Amino acid sequence: MEAIKYFYSEYEIVEDNDALKLYIEIPGFEKEDIEIKYTHPYVKIKTKNKNILNASYELTFFTELEPKNATLKNGILCLEFKTKSKKITIK
Repeated sequence: MEAIKYFYSEYEIVEDNDALKLYIEIPGFEKEDIEIKYTHPYVKIKTKNKNILNASYELTFFTELEPKNATLKNGILCLEFKTKSKKITIK
């Protein structure tokens, strides 16, 4: 019987101008191993071949996000979203 492995990752959300970035620590994985799906408000990340990583991140405080880019460098997955925030002028 194969042992079940559980993986818990740290993450950080950074909002910058018209972009939102979600940084997730996933050391030991290659970009070919990872599958990412976004259905507002959830980002779901899992491994393609093995059930090692199966995580979900809820972005309910951020509306109207548009997926823009994903990079994996030195064990840090960065998901970038374009925000559709609008500036409000006080009259």
